[in-house]
Amino acid sequence: MNNFNQEMIIWLIIVLLTCLIHILFMFLLKKPKLEAMQMMEEIKGFKMFVETTEKEEFKKMTTDI
Repeated sequence: MNNFNQEMIIWLIIVLLTCLIHILFMFLLKKPKLEAMQMMEEIKGFKMFVETTEKEEFKKMTTDI
């Protein structure tokens, strides 16, 4: 009976630690803020602009090597 209680306590500690880690990561990995999302969209747009307008320059640079 004593062994059973020790196993239950160990499982309870494991479950509690798992829940605490989950709660910790919920706070650490929040959704990006609006400003960060807007900046990421601007960077993606600029990348798309550069890729479409400078496609020939990229080809020249890579074929010269």
